[in-house]
Amino acid sequence: MYDFRREAFEGDWRKERVWVYPPPENLGLIMEVDQGDLVRHVVPGSAAAEAGLQSQDRLLWVVPGQGAERMSIASYADLQYALHRTPSDAQHLLVAWQREGRELQGKLPLKQGWRQSDISWRGSMWGIAPRASVWGPDLSAEQKATLGLAPSRLAFRQGDYVPPQAAAAGVRAGDIVLGINGLELEMTMLQFNAYIRLNYEVGDTVTLNVIRDGKRLDLPMNLAAHD
Repeated sequence: MYDFRREAFEGDWRKERVWVYPPPENLGLIMEVDQGDLVRHVVPGSAAAEAGLQSQDRLLWVVPGQGAERMSIASYADLQYALHRTPSDAQHLLVAWQREGRELQGKLPLKQGWRQSDISWRGSMWGIAPRASVWGPDLSAEQKATLGLAPSRLAFRQGDYVPPQAAAAGVRAGDIVLGINGLELEMTMLQFNAYIRLNYEVGDTVTLNVIRDGKRLDLPMNLAAHD
């Protein structure tokens, strides 16, 4: 859980390292749940589609980067590990699959940022700096509607405990957090905390946008390394 924090402490930390074990969905591959080497669906226009993969193809092996050895694919975990081993700057991924008894091969083109995905569900996300030190339950669609907000709009209620950093900025328990710098963000509370960590640096000053007692407030906050 604290791998990111340990690397930062050791001075061996770069933000691009958060993109570990990228999901096959990033390349347009939707795999069968109970048979992780079998393709259930290929997203039109995706890298997998460009390579020629089709529904019901069975993956055989992957070469994770130029000069690397083949990695056999027998499960979803195998495929995700092969993608993890593929360098972020690789231009393509060589894949072999079986279709109607024949072995076929193709190259999946890898575009810049292909490893990136939603990391908000990972416990290790909380070990990344900087931090806004605000969290709490997301508002329901009905609660957002009473505030004139769209269902997808970021809005969560700050919990009873307010960390010192947030308290110093003027945040109070029960404040409804809408985002920062006037941006209309469409995400959850967890995704917001990941967004802060991936797009800002320790020491940056942002303006936290909240609603308190029906009034909108803008609270300047200095992003810290710790809560």
